[in-house]
Amino acid sequence: MSDLWNKPFIFVCLANLFTFFGFQIIVPALPLYLDSLGTGSGHMGLILASFCLSVMLARPLAGGLLVDRGYDRLCIVLGILICLGGLAGYGLVVNLLFITMARFIHGVGFGFSSVAYGAMVARLLPASRRAEGMGYFALTASLGLCLGPLAGTYLMEYFNFHYTLACCALLLFVSLVWTAALPKWRPAADAPYERLSWHMFFEKKVWFPCALCAFLGASYGPVAAFITLWGKSQGIGNVGVFFLLNASCSLLVRLFAGRVADSMGKAWVIVPAGLVTGCSLLILYLFDGYSALVWSAICLGLGIGSGYPILQAWVIELAPPERRGAATAFFYNSFDLGLGLSIVLWGIIASRLGYGAMYGIASISMLVFLISYSLHCLRQPRASAG
Repeated sequence: MSDLWNKPFIFVCLANLFTFFGFQIIVPALPLYLDSLGTGSGHMGLILASFCLSVMLARPLAGGLLVDRGYDRLCIVLGILICLGGLAGYGLVVNLLFITMARFIHGVGFGFSSVAYGAMVARLLPASRRAEGMGYFALTASLGLCLGPLAGTYLMEYFNFHYTLACCALLLFVSLVWTAALPKWRPAADAPYERLSWHMFFEKKVWFPCALCAFLGASYGPVAAFITLWGKSQGIGNVGVFFLLNASCSLLVRLFAGRVADSMGKAWVIVPAGLVTGCSLLILYLFDGYSALVWSAICLGLGIGSGYPILQAWVIELAPPERRGAATAFFYNSFDLGLGLSIVLWGIIASRLGYGAMYGIASISMLVFLISYSLHCLRQPRASAG
């Protein structure tokens, strides 16, 4: 265990935990806040998607210009400071345009910090335990996913949105403490200066696992954005149990999914992940009430929790060492691209057909995921089996 559980690995996991915890507090709170302002589903989807757009623009810049040049800690500090600026913007003016701008700024900061953490952990992991290590690192995001929405729904129920913003800011300060304990990293040779170009946004060697990750994002988008409103339409006042079960199952499956992928091959994890993720959306379409909420949360946690870190380990495996910052940014952006575009699309569909029908249509994304990966396995069985 000594080759994996060293102090830098533990510190980067803790820093990532508090960053995601702070981010996830806002996830259930913002839709409720926007709903209280009378915002429609279509407009709400655009506001929430602005975060994804800014994250996708910020991550390649952070990966190519800062992280791969040895400025990963600086990248995190800048990211957290920008996040704090976005949080301040949420509470300054009750105006949808201003909230959209604040959400955009928040996304820039989160994009900077998240890609730096991802690239850091990639450098710390031994190749023989890469999938396992990425699973443990992803556990910290799952814990944030578990604790954040519970805290956010509690604060919105008993306090207000401004208390939620204050708690998010406090958690970001804690993540800075753990970041300060991380060692500096310098590349073997100075990275050449990169101009803003398509090359910074796209690492061709990792395009296929990134494409699969985009479909995962498209399946998670309608849940992240609209599960609180689906629960409200079902007469379920507090959907905190969804986030608790989803994150708990995600945490549990990541304890062994990486070991299965390292020993038996990626296909043994990726195919079941696609199946259960699709089932989680179909459950919300076919069934009503509290039981549907519970079973959907379990399936989504098992699917995203097992599939996401294995795809990320695959990206690290394929990427050249000097491009892992850029490749990590591309991977994260792929998920957010699928998530952001899907939020806009699903918001429009929900406004016309309802939330149940929206989840049924969204399940098609996982059908495409499974077909694409199956065709890849048939064409390149050795590479796919890992």
